[in-house]
Amino acid sequence: MKSIYRTAYVLLFTFLLLFSGGCTDTVEADHSSSSSAPPLASSGDTWEGSLTILASFQREDGSPLTEQSIRLSAGDKSAEYPLDEWGELRVSGLPRKMTLEVTVLDKESGPLGTITISFSEGTVIDASTDQEGAGYVVVKEDTEAVDLLFVLCDDGSIQCDLDLGRDIA
Repeated sequence: MKSIYRTAYVLLFTFLLLFSGGCTDTVEADHSSSSSAPPLASSGDTWEGSLTILASFQREDGSPLTEQSIRLSAGDKSAEYPLDEWGELRVSGLPRKMTLEVTVLDKESGPLGTITISFSEGTVIDASTDQEGAGYVVVKEDTEAVDLLFVLCDDGSIQCDLDLGRDIA
């Protein structure tokens, strides 16, 4: 009888070790901290004073884009990232001065809309889209993160603005 209990304890311990051990490094994602995407930089590339972007994507009616992916392209580097259930994406390690192409992709990786954004430094934090559809983001020298709102319009254009309705976590 002791060997049955001992075997049961060993199996229970093994089960707990296998399934709880893998969870020790898991971070619960919530609305204020969407899942982080790896930076566009290849390993070893770092930018002093790099920038983190929390991007929210929605349709013109205000509903979040879900089940879509985003392709980010900077220079010769490009990567695709899935949006979370709130239509958000956090990307870290980006250079503060760059040109970034943002493309919303459908389930088959077909483009739904694209915007090219020029990032620069200035005395204020601002984000806007001009009449030709080009985006501009200005960050202050000490800015570590910027919260952006991207709106996919019915005509396939994308508007970029600061997302003033949320604090960056």
